[in-house]
Parts: sequence; C-alpha cells; structure tokens
Amino acid sequence: MIEQLKIALCYSGQPRTWRHCLESQLAYFEGADISIFLHLWDEVRPDELGDILTQYAPADVFIEPRPDFSAQHRQLATLWPVTPTPFVFDMAYGIQQALGLALNNGQTFDTIVRMRYDTLYRGRMNWQAVDPQAVNVANWGHAACVDDLFAVGAPEVMGQYARFYDWLCQNLERFENRDTPGMLKPEMALQQFLHHRGVPVNVLGPHDFKIVRPGMVGRPFDLIRNDIQFQVEKIGAINACLQDAGADVRHKHKYIDIYPFKAMQTKIIAYSHAVGPEVMKAVWQGCWADRLLALEAMAVTIMADRCAKPELGYEDLELVRLMITAVLDQISDVQHLDVAGYVLKMCSLEMVDQRQGLAWQTQQKMDLAVALDQQGLIEAAPVILATLQHSLRLLQSVGVQG
Repeated sequence: MIEQLKIALCYSGQPRTWRHCLESQLAYFEGADISIFLHLWDEVRPDELGDILTQYAPADVFIEPRPDFSAQHRQLATLWPVTPTPFVFDMAYGIQQALGLALNNGQTFDTIVRMRYDTLYRGRMNWQAVDPQAVNVANWGHAACVDDLFAVGAPEVMGQYARFYDWLCQNLERFENRDTPGMLKPEMALQQFLHHRGVPVNVLGPHDFKIVRPGMVGRPFDLIRNDIQFQVEKIGAINACLQDAGADVRHKHKYIDIYPFKAMQTKIIAYSHAVGPEVMKAVWQGCWADRLLALEAMAVTIMADRCAKPELGYEDLELVRLMITAVLDQISDVQHLDVAGYVLKMCSLEMVDQRQGLAWQTQQKMDLAVALDQQGLIEAAPVILATLQHSLRLLQSVGVQG
C-alpha cells in the first residue's frame, strides 16, 4: 500500500522557484510517508532560507559554502572543450550530499528520491512502474543518456547513484561521446557511470514534471518552456566560471554566438515605440492573425533599419526569426493554434514551437497557401511569409517536413 511506503525526498541545486513548485511535488507523492532532506549552498538570502526551512520542514539539512571546483572545471574544459558544462560537478556534488543525508540518517526508507527545488509536477507517482532493483528515471529521449533531473530507487541503488560525483572526479578521461566528439553531456556521463557501476536503469516514461525557470513562473504546466533569457544568463555564468578556472575555452550558445537574444530584446522595446501601442497590444493580447500582422509591422521596421535592399537575405530572415522567437517566449496564453499561429510557430528558432506547429499541421491536413489566402495574409504579411519559407527550407534540410 502507498500509505505504508516510507520515502525520502532529497533536494539539491538552486532553490530559484521553489515557492511555485513545492505544493505540486508533495502532491505527486501523496499517500506516502515523506521525510525531506535538503542540501543548499550558503548563497541563499537569510529571509529566503528561513522560509525554505519553514515550508519544507526537513528531517535534516546541510548548508555549506560552495567548494572550490576550479580544478575540476579546468580539467573538464581541457578534456572536453566543445561547449563545456563545468557545473556538472556542482550538481553531482550536491546530489551526493543530499542523498547522503537520507542514507546516513538512521531511518529505514523504502525509497529514496533525487529531487530538484525548481520542478513543477503534474499527476501522481506511479509506484507500480518502479523497479525496486533499479534506478528509476524519466525518459530523456536518447538511449545513451540518463535523465539527471529525477531518480527513484531503493537505498542500496541510490547509494550507488550518489557516487556519480566521485566517478566524474576520477574517470573524466574515460567518458566517450561518439555523437559529438569533444563534448561532455552530463546525461551521457551519468549513463556511462551507472553502466560502469553495474547499476540497472529503469525508464519510467515521459516526464511528469517541468523545470520552472524564473521567466516561466505562473504559467500553466502546458505552457512552461525554455526560458531563453535565463539560458543566456546561465551561459554567461558558465563562461565566467571557465574564465575564473583558468580555462582558455568558452561555452558557445546559439542565443549568444549566432542569435544575439539580449540585443533583440532591447530592439523589441525600441520597435514597440516605433510601431505604436495598438500594434504592441495586438502582439501580446491579440489573436494569432493580429499577432502575425503586428509582427509584420515590426519586421518591416527592422528591415528599414538594416538596409534598403529590395530582397531579404539570409541574415535578414534569421533576424526576423529571432524577433518572433523572442516574442513567443513571452506569450503565456492558451489560444489554440490556427494557420497564423502555425506560421509563427514554424518561424521560431525553438524546437518546442516547431513541434507544436507540426502537430497542428498534421491534425489539420490543410493546404497552407489556400488557408493563408483565405485570411488575406499572403498580401498583408510578405516579410513573415518569406521568413516562413526560409525557415521551412532550413528545417527540411535537416529532415523536418513542415
């Protein structure tokens, strides 16, 4: 019986959006006898820390200064210089400390769970799918990778899982990535570690949770997505970390090195003044067709700023895609897609948008040109439709049919 299951929830990482996630996490494990264990860096504000300890009411907590991982960070960047991810050491160490609190607490637990503070859950835990002899994880989507956001297992196997940090420190040279030589993927490293230790892995299925970045707070579960602004800031922190460690490489990211996302956000503010408040109201509050026409006005303004060429080049069209992506990242309503929404989704640089667009197109089985003509969008939005054709060509070049 679930009521008799005694579990330890072991939290580590940054408690950025914990206030918006804790209730869903406890509900996910409803019916179990829960004890909570927390690992935290001493970087949390005192008032925030007080609220965390009150709300979580942990059986034990370990708060410490972040150790000096500079040697590990430098070694990782040297061995795996392609988009290095130095914070994998910080993550793995925190996991080890959090799980250690439960494993060494003196209580007997049926199950121990690796948790993050910033994950919003939906539904209830399916205990029948759990293999008691394995580390049970969500489906990451790649056979060579193990999801590192969540893990469930008996104390014996979670004790093995907790040693991921030790393996990283001692076996970094043994990691292999045949897909992308020179890149260490944390999820791939975790899979290789568990295989090396002989720990079986049971994939439970799709994620029942999503990471809630600061820009996604307050959104319904289905509308939570990648917080691009957060990602840009995170890459900046990674590169500062690499520089502090004395590494001579940097982590490259499409929204910094190819698409200047921060600059686009600034331009959107400037363009909002150029096109006027009514147009911007349509962007944020209008239907999909109104949004498309408003973004067309912004795109025309962008092109007027860039050049007087009659034809749009590759860089021009990619800049429009970046503008559309930046806008879609901030839209949090629940409108169902239509043909105009499909156009904007397929222009986006974000895979989540493209997947939504493709799913809608598959369901509708419509003639795109006819649908666009019926809404008068072919003549009204030439820049956006040129961007759509450009985006679809790029997607088709990598095997995506839109």
